[in-house]
This record gives sequence, C-alpha cells and structure tokens, in this order.
Amino acid sequence: MNFQFKEFGLHLGTRVHGACIRQQILDSFSQDNKIIFDFSGVETISNSFADECFAKLILIHPIELIKEKNNICGCK
Repeated sequence: MNFQFKEFGLHLGTRVHGACIRQQILDSFSQDNKIIFDFSGVETISNSFADECFAKLILIHPIELIKEKNNICGCK
C-alpha cells in the first residue's frame, strides 16, 4: 500500500485530518505487508497532524510492528 500524502493536501495540519488518515493506515495494517508513506509534494505537516496520524499508532500496535511494516519517502 502506498499512501500519497499529497492526495490529502499540501498542508496537513489538523488533528481531525490526522485521525481520519490514521484510520486508513490502521485498515491497511491488517491487509498489507508493507506500507509506504510518500510525502512527495507535501509542503507542511503540523505537530498536531503528525501526533494524531502517527504517534497514536503506538497506542494500538507495538512500535516494532510499526517499524517493520512501513517505509517513509519524499521527505526533505
């Protein structure tokens, strides 16, 4: 599964938006072996968005599983 974050916007800033995307990520965890987070084309990500989207994954899955199942690309 490849998450193209630019499809969600160039500026990712709200907790609500982060929570929606986190749910999509969680749905993919059970289906895919590897998830690619592609930030190509994204200009800004707020702390609130990142916390809601990524940090809260650790409350649901062990950090080892999260590290094993994802790759990040397109960051500057």
